[in-house]
Amino acid sequence: MGLAAAVAELGVDRLGRCREPHCGLAFLDTSSNRSRRYCSARCASRANVAAFRARRRNDAPAP
Repeated sequence: MGLAAAVAELGVDRLGRCREPHCGLAFLDTSSNRSRRYCSARCASRANVAAFRARRRNDAPAP
C-alpha cells in the first residue's frame, strides 16, 4: 500500500533498478533531482571501489 501511494504521489518514473551489476534490487528515487542510481550506500560504494580498481589496473605500467 505504501509503495502504491508513493508512486501515485511521485510518479512511476521515480522507480529505478540498482546499477550495481551484482545487485539488481528496485528502489524509489526520492532525491530532489532524480539522481539516485543505487539501492543503498553499500552498492554505491561497491561500484565506486570497483571502478577505482579498474582505473588503477589500466594505469599500471607493464612489467
